[in-house]
Amino acid sequence: MRTQKILLLAALLASQALAASAAQRPTNGGSRPKGPPPVPPELLAQYDTDGDGTLSETEKAAMKADMEAKRQELIAKYDTDGDGVLNAAERAAAHAAMQAAKLEELKAKFVALDTDASGGLSLAEFTAGAPTGATEAQILQRFTAMDANKDSALSVDEFTTKPKRPIPQQLKDKFATLDADTSGALSLTEFTAGAPRGATTAQIQAAFTRADKNGDAAVTLEEFAAAAPPPPRRK
Repeated sequence: MRTQKILLLAALLASQALAASAAQRPTNGGSRPKGPPPVPPELLAQYDTDGDGTLSETEKAAMKADMEAKRQELIAKYDTDGDGVLNAAERAAAHAAMQAAKLEELKAKFVALDTDASGGLSLAEFTAGAPTGATEAQILQRFTAMDANKDSALSVDEFTTKPKRPIPQQLKDKFATLDADTSGALSLTEFTAGAPRGATTAQIQAAFTRADKNGDAAVTLEEFAAAAPPPPRRK
């Protein structure tokens, strides 16, 4: 139940962040997928009461009602300036708190799954905590991706750290093209060269600042990939 609460809060924060940035986001010829994002499997399992694999209008209404309740909870807790909405700094504080709560929850789950108290999860122990319906192939794939040092066991750090997704070659090529001085990071000038046509200076600066996660005035390949829009969903 606590996991579902964190997912609801995360979805709510994401929707607020998207709404806040919509007016500043440059258009790019429709590279972002249209329509609402897919519902996370955990939330679908919670609200799909008729079990048909989709959310009916009634089920969507129930989820929206819960999200609104969580929104009010977030505002009451993190709206430090009392203006009734969460600004970027307040959303960041809420997000950090949720991440900390999620980390503690994962650590507790790790201890529960580590039945032999070895300090590492075997594939069998990991499988015991897999989501309902996950296939053996899916579980093995996830286990392998999380096992960073490839020792056939998951440490608590590996279990609590989200595996990095491989960067598509197309993004690597684009980054290399923009990285004119081959420094391994994009300056604002280099970043600007890859901006969508029609983007304003303010929009580009805002996008650069969002991408530059560590605030060092340069965007690395990892930051560039993380800031890239997701690929279009298959129909």
